[in-house]
Amino acid sequence: MNKRRFFAVILVLLVIAVAGVAGRGLLLRWHAGEGRAVIETLQPGVDVELTGIRFSETRLGVRKYLLAADSATYSAHGISLMHNIAVTFFDADGRETMWLRADEGDLSGNNHSVKLRGDVVLNGAQGFVLKTDHLTYNKEDDRLQTDATVLLESEQGVLRGRGLIVAPAQEHLQLLHDVSGEFGVGLVKFKPGHGQG
Repeated sequence: MNKRRFFAVILVLLVIAVAGVAGRGLLLRWHAGEGRAVIETLQPGVDVELTGIRFSETRLGVRKYLLAADSATYSAHGISLMHNIAVTFFDADGRETMWLRADEGDLSGNNHSVKLRGDVVLNGAQGFVLKTDHLTYNKEDDRLQTDATVLLESEQGVLRGRGLIVAPAQEHLQLLHDVSGEFGVGLVKFKPGHGQG
């Protein structure tokens, strides 16, 4: 038997062995009820799909935020779509200051901002609850911002407005336009020249 024929026979045997092991593994997973997960394909335009996402960012050894999501899909266009998002914000001492949740959000390829939408709710350690349709978190300046209608509820009262800037680490809120309602002092600031009306 010449060398070429010998290597061809070895190659065929190797392919048969690998196919047998892979086929047996798929068959065992199928019988164990995992068959659908093994053969399930990704949605069109999706390159990677992950579940149980958790990541955080720290600066100078202090955590800024912790983001968790049920699932995320990543495309070659540099956009990732996350579902059922929960974000915890921290101050410079590492103390939790605000908790944000949203139905879904996009993380852009440059990773500088997260756009959140759906049922967006922000809870503060000072006892307020803020609700809006969409919100953007800019990681560079550590700010939450929206131009949408906002409802702010607390034991101090209720405010409605349009447009908002939040500094989670400093626990400051700034309502921008068309502010109405009654609220205690200290937590909320109004943009100069705006407010009522």
